[in-house]
Amino acid sequence: MPPRPTDTELANYVKAHAQAFSTPEYRDVTYAVAGPQDVMNKVSVTDQELQQQYELRKDQYQVPEKRDVEQIVFPDQASAAAARAKIQSGTNFADVAAQRGLKPADVSLGTVQLADLGNDRGPSTFALPAGSVTQPIKSNFGWVLLHVTKITPGSNKTFADVKDTLRKDVTTQLAHANLTDVTSAFDDAGAGGASLANSAKRAGMRVVHIPAVDAKGFAPEGKKADLPTSADFVAQLKKSEVGEESDPFPSSDGSVYVIRVNGTTPPKLKPLAEVRAQATLAWTDSWEKQRLIDTARQLVAAAKSANSLAPVAAKVRANVQSTGALERRSLPQGLTGDFIAKLFNGAPGSVVSAPTADGDGVIVARITGVAHPPASIGDFMYRRFADSVGGEAATDFEESLAMAARQRLGVTVNQQQVDRVTGGS
Repeated sequence: MPPRPTDTELANYVKAHAQAFSTPEYRDVTYAVAGPQDVMNKVSVTDQELQQQYELRKDQYQVPEKRDVEQIVFPDQASAAAARAKIQSGTNFADVAAQRGLKPADVSLGTVQLADLGNDRGPSTFALPAGSVTQPIKSNFGWVLLHVTKITPGSNKTFADVKDTLRKDVTTQLAHANLTDVTSAFDDAGAGGASLANSAKRAGMRVVHIPAVDAKGFAPEGKKADLPTSADFVAQLKKSEVGEESDPFPSSDGSVYVIRVNGTTPPKLKPLAEVRAQATLAWTDSWEKQRLIDTARQLVAAAKSANSLAPVAAKVRANVQSTGALERRSLPQGLTGDFIAKLFNGAPGSVVSAPTADGDGVIVARITGVAHPPASIGDFMYRRFADSVGGEAATDFEESLAMAARQRLGVTVNQQQVDRVTGGS
């Protein structure tokens, strides 16, 4: 059982870990905001303007019916009628086309509107239900049969049908446009020396004051502060300096903002009475970890002295276990990468220790031997190492040959001239 910490021990621990037991930095923030809802009362739209917008968007409201259609062309009416009779008897349209040597791409007309098929084929084709085939039709291409494979219904919304929705859309668009005027009015007032509050008032913006807010958006009492949550606002607030007023900026929530950081309250160490429970838990955890470290150091020393883990295991009432041969890149269950690294950095007979994977215990291990199995020629790591060494050796050999040849022939290199020509130094 860990001892109960004294007030002095807790106070010293809190001071040593002040960041964990201090209030966050708080910022005093003022921001001005104007959104579409703030300028909506300045926007008016007449029925005539709505009618004009309807005409401009007519293709959105009056959408013609579309059909996916296939077509087979025949040399005469008789062969077309005979083919249709086969289809009516159960033969697939595609099979009839194949019998005429046509591929699917040859018969597909794609997705068409009534006007696309003209007066000769359109009315009959668009009068059929999906899956049906027309009677033989005399067209500009000859006698044809048309097959309707899919119908996409059209829509025909009148001005009266969409008037209310259209008014809302147009009013919102105009409100967004008016925010540009709000921004200009704020800038003009600021250029004349007006404060943020006065500039905002002249521009028709609302002003919100937050006396204290931390980096996570919380007020000192633990509640969320009255701050916008849009990423644009949060990013601007984080980079704003004390006494700095931002330019008006649009946000993804559709509003325009101006931010000013009036001042900051630096972090302050909380009284011990306020953090006693938290500090006690942290102190106890630290004490237990230190005890583990001290115990591990003693066990390692005992194992080294005895050149065996047996007396250490007996002392702590544990069993000595063997891992068998481990590879450097292996990570058996319950062991950590740090522990494996210690094992491979030690010599045979060395004793090492490391925390368990969950951090609640300690492992003491003795290296009983080191084996160096021959590398497999097919191993990727071996091949990469061999290629690297081979390349370096080849380069060294080439340089040695070149140097020997220069010495034998009495060749000298004017390095200054080479550097001037090549731009070297």
